Amino acid sequence: MFWGAADSTHASANLRTALYQLRQDLLPLGSEVLRADRQMVSLLPSTIRADLVSGDALELLEGLDLPLADCDGFEDWLRSLRQSRGGRNAQSDDLEAPPFAAGCQTGRTAPALLSSYLALGLLPTVSSGLSAENLTRIEAEIDQICHFFKFFTLLDVHDLRDAYNRVMPLPLESARGPTHLLQSLVHSDGAGFRLRLRLLDAHTRKLLWLSQPIAQVDLDRETTAQQLGECIVECMRSHPPHPGSPDLFPFTALTAFFSLDPREIDKAEAQLQRMVAAGGHPVLQCLLLFAQVFKVNEQLGPSVQIDMDQLLDTLCNRPISDPMLPVCQSLYGYSVHMLQGNNELAHHLIENAWRLAPNLALNLDHLVVINLARGDVEAAIAAWNQLNQVGQNSPWRYTYDITGAMVHLLRGDLRQSLYFANQSLFRKPRYLAALRYSMIGSALSNRPDDAIRMLDRIRVLRPGYDLTQWVDGFVMRMPAHLAKSTVQSLRQNELL
Repeated sequence: MFWGAADSTHASANLRTALYQLRQDLLPLGSEVLRADRQMVSLLPSTIRADLVSGDALELLEGLDLPLADCDGFEDWLRSLRQSRGGRNAQSDDLEAPPFAAGCQTGRTAPALLSSYLALGLLPTVSSGLSAENLTRIEAEIDQICHFFKFFTLLDVHDLRDAYNRVMPLPLESARGPTHLLQSLVHSDGAGFRLRLRLLDAHTRKLLWLSQPIAQVDLDRETTAQQLGECIVECMRSHPPHPGSPDLFPFTALTAFFSLDPREIDKAEAQLQRMVAAGGHPVLQCLLLFAQVFKVNEQLGPSVQIDMDQLLDTLCNRPISDPMLPVCQSLYGYSVHMLQGNNELAHHLIENAWRLAPNLALNLDHLVVINLARGDVEAAIAAWNQLNQVGQNSPWRYTYDITGAMVHLLRGDLRQSLYFANQSLFRKPRYLAALRYSMIGSALSNRPDDAIRMLDRIRVLRPGYDLTQWVDGFVMRMPAHLAKSTVQSLRQNELL
């Protein structure tokens, strides 16, 4: 956009020079303020702030005078972006939830923006029998759509596909959740495949848009991602969330926890604490409590003391019409089970959550675990079968695989238990729960070398890891016969 008349080599060289100069200009703010790689240029969050209040009478980038030739592309982009923002003062009354703006070089005039907050969540690809190479190509196309959002919009994007290959950081600082969800669907087409994208309302899961099938050869075209991005933004704009829809920030916070990244967990905790202090919904307190389960069982850092009795009183006074009540009950119930071993209270809360939201995968996962802990194997299997359907394409599928390992371990099917533990390891190699259940399955199967290998891997990931502490909790939570046989096997293999 800045060097339109130059060839790509010289334009790239000019860009590198400009970034170097910009880095020098920003050096007084810190050496890491400007971040640049082959895909993106960004600023370190919370380093530079915009005074939106005193500047709300100005056009976007008003007064900018570029001493550059051949930058018509930038001028077109800026003009489109200003039009999409609706002109002067278009959003001066909505500073707390700034909408996104979209502008692209298509010759079309972007319509005025809606006042509601919009944010997109990216779900994992739904595929069957797709090769790793082709799956990588599809994910790369989704990445390019992400880059379109970064460059042309102010849209928050929640990348929920894979915490280890996340293209965009979770927008924890916005304290808002996704309003729409995007999922890619792949179907075999002879020797190749066809891709379709679907856009869903994040709260109701209503289908809002389904793309035409995209042939494999079209993924290599530079314009494909931009055209898809435009369609997605246009559809989101045309289908804003209902005014009464609850904010789905819990989804963002849970994603931060399930990432198993201590930094993201700390950031989410800090944001939740600020929101709780400001008088936020009780689900925020339940999320803070749920975070302690990850910190304790994955040994990711010191846990925080939370008044669980007071929180329980708060939940008891919530109206049954509260759409967040099932999530609150499920999070609190699972935390009570994992942190205190109070399985009766946990079962009561989780079962209530399941009745209110019978198809919420997280509830079903907790229902399986608590039924296993109470020794009700048949109820656990029934919930597991439902979970295996509902949560098949969940971004947290790896934790549901561990639940499958637990179910089959209790049934005595060590082969299937190991299968699900290894599936979880494949999806999330640093997940301690997967390593633990793979270790337990190997020990019970008289495969001591494999069990020791899993324990060594745990200690590499968490130096000084105290397996005894986890075993004590396992004994407290699980049926006596399973806990006894597991502890005996671990001791026989000198793992304890």
